Amino acid sequence: MLQHRDLVLRRIFHFSERLRAALYSDAVPLTLTAYAAPGRITFAEAMKGKYTPISMGHKFAPNWSTHWVKGAFEIPAKLKNAELHLRWATRSEGCVWDANGVPLQAFAPDHRTAFPLLSAWVKARKGTALIEVAVNNLFGAENFADRMPWMGKGIGTLELAEIAVFHRDCWNLLMDFVVIAEMAQQLPEKSQRAADALCVANDIVTMVDFDDPKSIEKGRARAQSFLSEKGSPAAHQLSAIGHAHIDLAWLWPVAETQRKVYRTLSTALRNMEMYPEYKFVCSQMQIWSWLKSAHPAIFKQMVAKVKEGQLIPCGGSWVEPDCNLISLESFARQFLYGQRFMQKEFGFKSEVFWNPDVFGYSAQLPQILRQSGISYFLTQKMSWNQYNKFPHSSFVWQGLDGSRVLTHFPPADTYNCGATVKEVLYDVENDRSKECTRESYMLYGFGDGGSGPTEEMIERIRRMNDVEGLPKVKHRTPNEFFKRLEKDASKFHTWVGELYLELHRGCLTTQARNKRFNRMCENLLREVEFLYTQLPVKNYPREALQSVWENLLLNQFHDIIPGSSIHETYEVTAKEYAEDLRVLTQLKTQALKTLAGKPGDKLWVFNPHTWSESCVASLPCEMKHSQRLHDGSFVGKVSAPGLGYAVLAHPEKIEHPVKLKATKQGYVFENCSLRATFDKNAHLVSLFDVHADRETVAPGEFGNELVLYDDHSNVWDAWDIEAYYFEKRHTPPQVTAMEIVDAGPLRATLKVCYAVGEKSSLTQWISLDAEGVMLTFKNEADWHEKHRLLKVEFPWDVHADHAVYEITAGHLSRPNHENTSWDAARFEVCGHRWADLSETGYGVALLNDCKYGHHTLGNRMCLSLLRGSTYPDEEADMGAHEWTYAVYPHESGTADAMIPAKAALLNLPLSVRRTSKAIAEEAVLEIEGENIEITAVKRAEDSDARVIRFYETDGAHSMVVLRPTFPFKKAIRVNNLEEKIADLGVEDGEIVMEVKPFEIVSVKFD
Repeated sequence: MLQHRDLVLRRIFHFSERLRAALYSDAVPLTLTAYAAPGRITFAEAMKGKYTPISMGHKFAPNWSTHWVKGAFEIPAKLKNAELHLRWATRSEGCVWDANGVPLQAFAPDHRTAFPLLSAWVKARKGTALIEVAVNNLFGAENFADRMPWMGKGIGTLELAEIAVFHRDCWNLLMDFVVIAEMAQQLPEKSQRAADALCVANDIVTMVDFDDPKSIEKGRARAQSFLSEKGSPAAHQLSAIGHAHIDLAWLWPVAETQRKVYRTLSTALRNMEMYPEYKFVCSQMQIWSWLKSAHPAIFKQMVAKVKEGQLIPCGGSWVEPDCNLISLESFARQFLYGQRFMQKEFGFKSEVFWNPDVFGYSAQLPQILRQSGISYFLTQKMSWNQYNKFPHSSFVWQGLDGSRVLTHFPPADTYNCGATVKEVLYDVENDRSKECTRESYMLYGFGDGGSGPTEEMIERIRRMNDVEGLPKVKHRTPNEFFKRLEKDASKFHTWVGELYLELHRGCLTTQARNKRFNRMCENLLREVEFLYTQLPVKNYPREALQSVWENLLLNQFHDIIPGSSIHETYEVTAKEYAEDLRVLTQLKTQALKTLAGKPGDKLWVFNPHTWSESCVASLPCEMKHSQRLHDGSFVGKVSAPGLGYAVLAHPEKIEHPVKLKATKQGYVFENCSLRATFDKNAHLVSLFDVHADRETVAPGEFGNELVLYDDHSNVWDAWDIEAYYFEKRHTPPQVTAMEIVDAGPLRATLKVCYAVGEKSSLTQWISLDAEGVMLTFKNEADWHEKHRLLKVEFPWDVHADHAVYEITAGHLSRPNHENTSWDAARFEVCGHRWADLSETGYGVALLNDCKYGHHTLGNRMCLSLLRGSTYPDEEADMGAHEWTYAVYPHESGTADAMIPAKAALLNLPLSVRRTSKAIAEEAVLEIEGENIEITAVKRAEDSDARVIRFYETDGAHSMVVLRPTFPFKKAIRVNNLEEKIADLGVEDGEIVMEVKPFEIVSVKFD
C-alpha cells in the first residue's frame, strides 16, 4: 500500500473527514425565539424586545440587519457528565452573550460554530443562550458575483442550533493526525521524514475503530511517538503570534467593525484561558478605545491578559493608517495618540510599528517611527508587488533623513496564516534572508474581517513546537521576535528610500472627495491650533481639537482614505468631515475675530505659513486698490510676516497689473512675470517666463490637456490603475464655452466650460494675479463617468532624467524613464502638494490642493484628477468635485525654488479681516532659514507649554535660528510624543541649532 502514495494520501484525507464527523454526538435541539428591530440592536435594547418562535431553516433577513435569539435547552441526565458544546451556524457573524451583557465568544461562518457550555448551565442542567446574529459574514453582505462569487450565498440561514457531546479524545487524535498527514503530503516526497509520516498516518487509519475508544487511545499513542521526535538544534526558528487583522472599514462600515472587535477579542480571551502558551497581538489603539468605552468588562479582562503576557497591544498608532497620503502632522498624531493610550492603560509603549496591510510606505516613515519611540517595523504587503519581487524578508530600512529601523516581512506573504504545515514550510522556503538569519515571524488567524485564530490553529502550533522535519514553531511576542532578529542585524541588507508597492496605484485618486476633505482638515487643524496658541490658555479648545483629530485619524485607516471601502463608509465619512470642518471653521472664525479685535477701516492680515507672504488675497469688503471679481467678492494685494499678522491701512497698490485679452487664436494672460497663451480648446500653447526670457511649453505641444483614459482594472477595481491604461484614450473633454470673467488689474480669470464623456461636465477658472508667478486652474466637475480616468497633462521644455515629488515632510526623486522594470513599475506615484521637473537652473512645478496621483514620463507631467471605479462602491466618485492645480515656472533647481511656500499658500490662503487696530505687524515665531517649514504650533498635551514642529525641506544641512516673540522660560527638544530629548541653549531670546537634511524637529517652550 505505501508504495501507492497518492492512494494512501486519499485514504488519509477521508479518515480525517470521518474523524471530524465523530467529534460530536447525542445532539439536543434548542428551543428558539428571536427578536429583530431596525439598526444594530444593542444588548440593552434586546433585553426589552418581544421574542417570537423560530425553527431550523429560518432566514434571518435582510442583509446587514441584527437579530437576537434565545436558545433554551435542558441537558438529559445521561449527558450530565459529558463535555457539552453549544453548536450554532447561520452563515453569518454572531456572538453569544452572558446575562450581564458581556460578549463571550463569536460565531463565525464556516470555522467557529461551537461554544463550550457555561458551568452554571451544566450545574443546573439547563440554560438559555443569548445569541446576537449579524446578517453579514466576515467579508460583508453584498453579493459581488463577478468578484467574490461565494459572497452572500446563504447568509442568514439557520443551519445548526443544538447542544451536543464533544468527544475530546477524537479531537486530540484529529489534531495529531492533521499535522502528521500534512507532513506526509508537504515534506519532500522522497525524504525519509515524509515517508515516516505517511507510514504513521496509514497505521493510525488502520488501527482506529470509531466504536472502540481504546483504539483511539492507541492511535494517539502512535501519533505522539512520531511527534515526540525532536528537530535539529540548527532548525529554523519560526516565531508565531495569534492575530486577527481587523479592517476598520472595508466591505462593511465602521459601525459593524465595532462589533467585529468585541466578537474577535472575546474569542481571543477564551482561547487564552484554554491555552496558557497562546499569545495574541492586537494593534490599533482605536480598537482598544472602543472596547474600553462600550465593553468595560471585556477591556478589564484584556488588561489582565496584557499583564500576564498573553495579550499584546502593539503598533503604537491610533489606527493602521495609510502610509502614503497623510501629512507629517497626521503621522505624528497617529503615534502621539496611540502611544499615549498605551502608556496610560498598560504602562508601556510599543517598540514595533505593526502595519501589515498598507499600500506602500513613505520614505520619511523610519524617522517618524524613531521619533515616536519605535525601532521595529512589520508589514507583508510588499509581497503583492506586480512586477518585481522584493529582495529581502529581514532588512534595515533607511529613511529620507538616514534614520533606520529593523524591518521584517513575514515570508509566508500573508497575515492570515492557517498555521498549516504547508504554510510553515513555505515560510522557511520563501524567506529571502536565510543567508543572514534563521529567524522569521508567522501571523496566523482569520483576518481582514477579524475573528482570529481557531482552536485548531493553536493546536497545530502546539504540535509543531519542536518536531523533526519542521522548523521550530513557538509563540513569541513581537518584541521577543525582534530582539532575537536584532542579533543578526549586522548581516542584513539596507534598503534606502520609499517602499513603493507595485499595485493599488488607483488608491492615490479613488474617492477624491474623501481625500480633499482629509487635506482640508489637516490644513485647518494646523491653522486653528496655531491661532489658539496666541490666545489665553483658557481659550484653547482641547476637547474639540482632540475629537476632530481622533475622527481624522480613524478616517486615515488604510481602507478608508485610499478609497477602497463600500458606499456606506463614504456616506458616513462625508457627514463626519462636514461636521469636523464646521467645528474647525467655527473655531477659526472665533479666533480670528478675537485676534483681529473690533472691526474698523483697516485690514488685519493673518499668515499661518512659515514664510512671509505678499500676494493677492480675498478681502472682507471693497477698499482702495481692490478689485471686484465676477462672483461679487473682492481681492487686494496684502502682505504679512511668516507665522504672524500685519495691520494695513488698505491693500497695497499694484505696480504691474495683470491683463487678459481675447485674440483670433484664443486668449492671452500677461503680467510682469508670465505670459500665458491659450487656444480655443483651452490648451496652454505657450507659457513664457518673462524674467528668464524662456518658453516653458515644449515646442509643438500644449499643456492643460485634459485626457480621458479607459480605466478597467484586472482584479481590484477601486485599488488599481493598470499599466496599459494610457493605450486607450476616449474622446477628450470638449470646450463648450469660454469667456473672460475678470480682466484685471489684480486678477484676470478665464472661465472655460467642458463637456466630459457622455454624462459629465467640468468648469474651469484659469487665473493669473498681478505680480504673481503661478497660473492657477480652479475646477468644479459634475462627474458621472464609470471606468474612466481623467488626467491633466503638461509637456515642459525641460530636460531631466527624474522628477521630484513632495512626500510626507520632504521630497523624493523618481526616474521619469522606463530603463528598468523597477522604473517602469512606477507609472503612477504619490505626491502631496507639488511635483517638479527641473534641469540645472530651471524648472516647472505642478501644484495642487487635494490630489495625490502623479506620473511624469520624459518631459510630460501628469496629474490624476478623477476615477470611476464600481467595486466595492458602485457609485464611487459620482457627483460634484472641486480641486485646484497650478503651474509655477522657476529660475532655479527644485531645492532653491521655494516650491513648498507656493504650495502651502495654494492650499491655505491668507486670512483677512477688518480691524480698528493700529498699523503694525508681528510674527509669533521668527525663523532664519527658508528651507524650514513649520507643520505645527500647538499647546503641549500635558501642560500649557507651546510645541512647534518643523522639518528641513531641501535636503541640506543648515543652521536654524528660532526667535519666539512669546514669553518662555526654557526650550526643550522633544520627540513626536513630546518626550524630552535635550535642553536647548537660549541666548538673547534665540535658539540656534543645526538641522540635518529632511530632519524633523519638535521644540517645547515652557
